Amino acid sequence: MTNLWVASDLHLEFFPPGAWLSLFHTWRMALDAMPLDVRPKVIVLAGDIHYASFVPQVLHDLYDVVGLSIVFVAGNHEFYMAADTVSVTMERLLDAAMRLRQTGRSIYVLYRDVVRIEGVLFIGATLWADGRLGFLPGAGLNDYAFIKEWSREAMMVAHANDLRYLRSILYGLSPDERHRAVVVTHHMPSPKAVAPQYKDAPNGEFASDLNNLILDTTPALWIFGHTHTKTHVAVGSTPLIGHPLGYKRHPSDKIPDCSFVPLLVRDYSAKAHVGAKS
Repeated sequence: MTNLWVASDLHLEFFPPGAWLSLFHTWRMALDAMPLDVRPKVIVLAGDIHYASFVPQVLHDLYDVVGLSIVFVAGNHEFYMAADTVSVTMERLLDAAMRLRQTGRSIYVLYRDVVRIEGVLFIGATLWADGRLGFLPGAGLNDYAFIKEWSREAMMVAHANDLRYLRSILYGLSPDERHRAVVVTHHMPSPKAVAPQYKDAPNGEFASDLNNLILDTTPALWIFGHTHTKTHVAVGSTPLIGHPLGYKRHPSDKIPDCSFVPLLVRDYSAKAHVGAKS
């Protein structure tokens, strides 16, 4: 299987304008230091990278600095402060990605969609959570205040649509194809992915329980974000991997954390310890 670089929750909206270039040059140096036979071929970004209006420029700059194919799935923070609804904002992101590909850049924004790169079938959706693991008390997540026309009900409808898509693709694959399939979502697909310190908290806006789907369809790998805790667990034979940067500095700190690098995933087996130090 193709080597991957996995990252999520960069939250570049908290970086000074353009400072993400320093981060991407760190990635370039890390890539150049790797032996050729272990270098990744694809960067997978599992959401919460920046506000949607900035995402095309971020992906453009990342590709130009690092030179690897990019697979991106939007998180919830991409839609913060957007002037339009989630669906309209998503359409604009897809249009921007298409224009980037027309310039020769291998950049794919997946919204209930698939792409095959280097023999790997990437299956992508945000996978908004379904609420069944409990809601935060009171007004709940900032999503409902900062995403236009968004609510718990809208989140659950979006979850149902995302899940319907993922089920249709995964159950439609042959066993051999499933073993070359990598699912990319922002929200967590299993309670097992929740960080230990939050296991007893309401997690229905962060994670859903798709364990049965994963056990039935056995994708090679499931990459997710939303959590800010680095995570490597498994459901059956499928590794579930989250590798976020998260909020690494005080809001008053003008110097962002540019030492973070993606996780190198070389062995997709659930029992293998993936990657390299970050």
